[in-house]
Amino acid sequence: MQLFMGKPLVNIIIPIYKTDIDENERLSLQQCLNVLKAYPITIAKPLHLDVSTLVAEHPQLQVESFENKYFESIYGYNLLMLSTTFYQRFKEYDYILIYQLDAFVFRDELIEWCNKGYDYVGAPWVVKPKYNRFYYKLFFFFKANFYKLMNKPFKEYVIGGRVGNGGFSLRKVSSFLGVTTEKQNLIEQYLENSKKDNIFNEDVFWGLENPQFSYPGFQEALRFSIDHRPQISMELSGNIVPFGCHGWNKPGKIEFWMPFIQRYTAN
Repeated sequence: MQLFMGKPLVNIIIPIYKTDIDENERLSLQQCLNVLKAYPITIAKPLHLDVSTLVAEHPQLQVESFENKYFESIYGYNLLMLSTTFYQRFKEYDYILIYQLDAFVFRDELIEWCNKGYDYVGAPWVVKPKYNRFYYKLFFFFKANFYKLMNKPFKEYVIGGRVGNGGFSLRKVSSFLGVTTEKQNLIEQYLENSKKDNIFNEDVFWGLENPQFSYPGFQEALRFSIDHRPQISMELSGNIVPFGCHGWNKPGKIEFWMPFIQRYTAN
């Protein structure tokens, strides 16, 4: 097991809420188990869920159970990912890699990314290239201020170009524990607002509300993972296949990703 400062370096966390995973999810799971087999891999599941069959199929899997409420809705998942309870469970590790079952890892670069020392790494939120033109920026500036007056979030202006998506993300446990302890009031505001708008999902909180965090730049983050607008993102990265991707099985994305997945699928 890799060690950092005398403790285990990283644990891969796979959140699941059901055992009847579909073919694409099974492919994502198997790829994770094959490519990242050198590391601890842990299922994070609700208390009520029996995963004994899944663990029997894949005995390298470890299991951590959390209250059922965390897996019943997107709000519940936000609650878990913004809780001290979650990160406390993995405090013996320096990092955790969140690997949802709509993620796909192409090759093992995990140690390299941990060694960079960032607090949070995820796929950057990519805006359409035309939105970088001056008149679009001016339009968005005024629109964002109008939304601010109306006390409404303006997603494209807020998260465009920032890091990053949480579905395949590397998180420094000590930093996340500190924030979940110190920023409870802001976290509660996010959770309340997340009931109405996904701009307040947990990964947006981690990407926007922690200026003390160390993040990779936009270009470097594209080499870690790609989520939104995969074709544009790949072009922006210089056509370098990233460490992993997220949301590959969604309509409009699966056609782009499938040739890469077939090429990199571990045997």
